Amino acid sequence: MGSAHVTWRERSRLVRAVRLWRTRNPRTFRDKVRYKMLRDHRDLVVTFADKAAVRDYVATSVGRQYLPIAYAIVDEPTDLYHAVLPDTFVVKPTHGSGAVIVVSEHAPAEARLPDDPGDWSYRYVRPRYVGRHDIVRIAQGWVAQLYGQGPNREWVYGQVPRRVLVEELLTDADGEIPDDYKFFVFHGKCAYVQLDVGRFGRRTQDFFRPDWEHLPLRGGPPWADPRPEPPPQLAEMIAVAQRLGADTDFVRVDLYCVGDRVVFGELTSFPAGGDSPFDPEYFNHEFGSHWTVPRRYRERRLETPSPGHSLLMTDKTPPPGPTDQGRTGGMATREVAPDVVEKHRRESPVPEDATEVTDEQRREQQQLDHQDDDPDAPGAHQDRHQLADET
Repeated sequence: MGSAHVTWRERSRLVRAVRLWRTRNPRTFRDKVRYKMLRDHRDLVVTFADKAAVRDYVATSVGRQYLPIAYAIVDEPTDLYHAVLPDTFVVKPTHGSGAVIVVSEHAPAEARLPDDPGDWSYRYVRPRYVGRHDIVRIAQGWVAQLYGQGPNREWVYGQVPRRVLVEELLTDADGEIPDDYKFFVFHGKCAYVQLDVGRFGRRTQDFFRPDWEHLPLRGGPPWADPRPEPPPQLAEMIAVAQRLGADTDFVRVDLYCVGDRVVFGELTSFPAGGDSPFDPEYFNHEFGSHWTVPRRYRERRLETPSPGHSLLMTDKTPPPGPTDQGRTGGMATREVAPDVVEKHRRESPVPEDATEVTDEQRREQQQLDHQDDDPDAPGAHQDRHQLADET
């Protein structure tokens, strides 16, 4: 949920130093997520977390035909009173995760929006029970909150402008929320696919390798029965995910398969805040084995947009029609950009794994986020041996 208050532990300079020391030689997937979360302060990571700004990145990397239609992106929630919206749509804050209003005729008849303006959760409601004033009220609660757990943990959300995004509602052939495909991309190569089905019903979760070999891995929800078949656009989805993950050491790319469309969902740099469950636990090590973390993260200049790829922040094109599901701003192509089809034949050099915190890195970390430190925090008067161990 949104964090209106950041605890002293997530602001303490000493706690940060302890966590840097503990994660200096990561081996497992969870450890490497924590390593990255503490050290990767590139602008690219902020772009990935920003649900509005990431649309530019997607348009530049693979083309705006993969973006869902954006009906509105506003700084002030009251501007939504003047937005022209269809009967069904999705509303979400740009600076966090887990807060969504899905307006659909297929929502449960008894579902209603919460009275609490600070509510930070998924809501699935029918159009007749969603007034514009309700959306504005909840959105105002969103932009008033800092999402994440502070500069020592999910710092990135504190760098994202607090805005509100309204996008098209994606549905499957039955009008339900489509399956959610999550691609784990390490150094530009997809190693695993997580499939979540039934977000607002009986949720199931399965893990596969890129060739759709099912893994005996559980991350919480049960496996689907019968076992899901691969989506018809699996090869295209993997190619898109790998292109979107080509500029970083790791990112999880969420995509949807809607009819013959592959649609972008989000990019996640720090899954579960470094606390992803693995059952059995050895998959924590297997996932981590694909990932070589760099000693330090450096900014990398991104490629310029390909010709014909618009970078509009708000897509005003009408929703795809029944005979033109790939239509986007005058483009009727369903082809993947040539550099995506290439599937990264030229491998990026793998950086050296981290074994210690360098003096330069230590100095850089001391300069980050100090404006949020609490000078009266208990951690300012304790050494690391007095702090409770954290897992």
